[in-house]
Amino acid sequence: MYKECKKKKDKEGLALVAITRQFAKNKNWEQSKTEESFIDQHLLPFLTPIFLNDGAFSHSRSAERISLSDSSLSASKGKDSCMMLKPDFCIVYEFKGNGVRLLAITVKLPNAASSQLLSDRSKLGLEMKRMVDEQTIQGSFEPKSFGVLVEGFECTLFVCTLEQNGCYLFVKVEKLWMLRSWDDMMIIPDLVRAFMKIKAICYDRN
Repeated sequence: MYKECKKKKDKEGLALVAITRQFAKNKNWEQSKTEESFIDQHLLPFLTPIFLNDGAFSHSRSAERISLSDSSLSASKGKDSCMMLKPDFCIVYEFKGNGVRLLAITVKLPNAASSQLLSDRSKLGLEMKRMVDEQTIQGSFEPKSFGVLVEGFECTLFVCTLEQNGCYLFVKVEKLWMLRSWDDMMIIPDLVRAFMKIKAICYDRN
């Protein structure tokens, strides 16, 4: 399959092969104890071959102190109450010579209880709105950001756009599942398709 995909320059097929091989090597399906380890185990096998192996994309993680609200975009500067909120992982792409955030990922571990006043979905929506603002400032005429909310092993994809009337549209695109064990290998194509679609939309706008 790999040789056939390479011959046809089938990027989605090549990603599918790489990701399947990566999960086939996985000998540890134990439950992750932190969001960071969950991302490493369940998301990076998808994000690396699809986005991060492409020189046009980079990433940031919450451990690197990503602010949900960029102070340069906040009229109140340091007074923005959302300043300390941050996604667990961001995919950044190059647009007109600048790094612009495209995809934000927020993870809630299986069986984790929320102790925050603002829900993870609300935080993700605010982050995606700010990502659209960043793209607009950089000169995008069709700003669009994407978000992934992982709750346990349930994965919900969202898109945020800026309408002509100035309203932000936050829409749930689809719901998928992350792999929990070898028995879930058959769901890899659905996740590959979803992430490849986001990447294709990004390239269509550049």
